[in-house]
Amino acid sequence: MHPVKVELEDRAFAVLEPEAWHELRRDMATLVPERERTIDQVVTELASALDAAGIGARFEARVKGSWSVQRKLRVRGVDLDELWDLVGIRIIVADRDACYAALGIVTSLYDQVPGRFKDYVDRPRFGVYQSLHVTCVTANGTRFEVQIRDEEMHTQATRGVGAHWAYKDAGDPRRLRAEIGWMRDLAEAVAASEASQSWGPDAGDAVASGDTTIVLTPQGEPVALPPGATPVDFAYAVHTGLGDRTQGARVNDKLVSLDTPLERGDVVEILARPRSGDPQPSADWLNFVVSRKARTRIRRHVRRLRNAEAAERGMAALASALSGPGSRQALDQLGNWARRHGYAGEAAVQVAIGSGRLDAATVAEDLRDPDAAAARDATPPPPPQPVTPSRADASVENLRVVGAPWLEVRTTAQCCELATNGPVVGYLGKRGTVTAHAASCVNVADLRRRAEAGEGAMVELTWS
Repeated sequence: MHPVKVELEDRAFAVLEPEAWHELRRDMATLVPERERTIDQVVTELASALDAAGIGARFEARVKGSWSVQRKLRVRGVDLDELWDLVGIRIIVADRDACYAALGIVTSLYDQVPGRFKDYVDRPRFGVYQSLHVTCVTANGTRFEVQIRDEEMHTQATRGVGAHWAYKDAGDPRRLRAEIGWMRDLAEAVAASEASQSWGPDAGDAVASGDTTIVLTPQGEPVALPPGATPVDFAYAVHTGLGDRTQGARVNDKLVSLDTPLERGDVVEILARPRSGDPQPSADWLNFVVSRKARTRIRRHVRRLRNAEAAERGMAALASALSGPGSRQALDQLGNWARRHGYAGEAAVQVAIGSGRLDAATVAEDLRDPDAAAARDATPPPPPQPVTPSRADASVENLRVVGAPWLEVRTTAQCCELATNGPVVGYLGKRGTVTAHAASCVNVADLRRRAEAGEGAMVELTWS
């Protein structure tokens, strides 16, 4: 696919920017032949040295595509004669060991440019591409890049992973599944990506009309983002794990804050925490990220953290309510109590207690005497009797949601008491029910955090 990619890019470049294309082609026509003469001399020297070492090898020279050259000129802000990889050398050898042996000969003949060595054999790029890349300099100061790979690596790099299977003649279904695993992961990532969720079939028109921001990875790969996207949106677009581990960013080789809006053509590098550490997305990121994928992932992480904190509070409250003889035996009944009352498990009960939706003392009483609790739950409730509205009921009827009068305040929270005409706030849950809380309620802060995480919404209430 790579030759097709290069041809498509060059043809599109010639159509979309004809003046820039003609100017670049004219400059390359002067510079490339000079570089090719240097490469021919290098190939002659390397072929002799490899043959003397008993390493069979064949050589290929490649000239960089026009668009690839133009992109590097724009990103790096340099002149054409400052690009050292206009023309490069590929050395194709028999096997992996020969790759490293050839590398040793190359670096013994020519000085290596510091920091310009990439070992994609030991650590394949994107899990697939394998090659050794090294940049060297001749005695007259001309830089050139050498790529070293074996026949299998070269077949896969130039003809795709399908050719790689044919090369290996992989008849083992288990091997085939292992080979295509990365493709399945990629397909799932694309299906979950921001593009597939919100852009649809008109994505090409959106890009052409400027409705998206195209930025580049440090390797020059384009990434399409929604307008106003930030480095955090970029990180999640590249990989969810990278987004979770983001701790800083460079844009065009300059350190920037994570809320910096990206512009078309920016080169973005993410500074990430080690993979061994826990992911630490920040709830503050929700104030500036714009992509759906980033917002969904951050909210999920924030919700998970808050549930964990609520579970700890709930467990502590339940342990306190159960203190005394028999507490361990009573706590062992929590799983049964959870199933009987429709909770997913013990953790769900702990979260409900820690969030103030369930009373720890009530649960503790049931756990101490599970038989009595089961008998009570099995007893049908008495028929409803007419009840004279209490002061609390009357006060709820006098509350209105500011800006949304059609919403009805249905309940008052059991964790606090309302004072008529006193300060009050409302919480709109996912079921559309508005619960009234005193403004001084200890649970208001937690409700605000839940609202920020997308679990509900805080609403303003007023007394009528």
